[in-house]
Amino acid sequence: MLNEKWQTLLDVADFAFQPIVNIYTGKLYAVEALIRNYEGAGFVTIDAIFDTAYSEKILYTLDVKLREKAIHKFSLLPFSKHIKLFYNLDNRITMMPDFKPGYTCELLNSYSMDTSNICFELSEKHQVGMYAGVDKLVLNLYKQQGYKMAIDDFGVGFSGLQMLFNADPNFIKIDRFFCQRYSFKVKKSVFLSAPLFKLHR
Repeated sequence: MLNEKWQTLLDVADFAFQPIVNIYTGKLYAVEALIRNYEGAGFVTIDAIFDTAYSEKILYTLDVKLREKAIHKFSLLPFSKHIKLFYNLDNRITMMPDFKPGYTCELLNSYSMDTSNICFELSEKHQVGMYAGVDKLVLNLYKQQGYKMAIDDFGVGFSGLQMLFNADPNFIKIDRFFCQRYSFKVKKSVFLSAPLFKLHR
């Protein structure tokens, strides 16, 4: 049971959908769920939400509630079954005492949706994942259930190539640092044209 602070967050928070376009066809491929309106619950940043939930050991419980809210809103899109929902997954959820796999499958069934509609994004930002093997555990759990997986903010986190090697992700979302002023940086152009970044599928 979540206390009043967390219930307030769930009441006021909403999700905005950022489009992901296929650069080859120009068509909408997916949308990324971005949490919004969290300031009304007293949180200054998104990281503050999940760091606080982690410290209070309710991260998985909170994520399940937010995940349900995002999937529900996604299901209301008239074309939702023809695109994917990219959802950011905190790699620390498996460290929570109440964690159990399989909930998302049940949730999708209730909305007549399939695992193929969801892609979970795993960020490198939490150092705990690298040392505890959490990243690999989370990726394996979700990939075995048929979900697509993506590494978010690639290139600026703690695990870098080690995470990529262990994860075998379906998508790599390169951090904006490598794309900003891209056309003016020969070094960035050479870096992003390397075979490593042709793994997208």
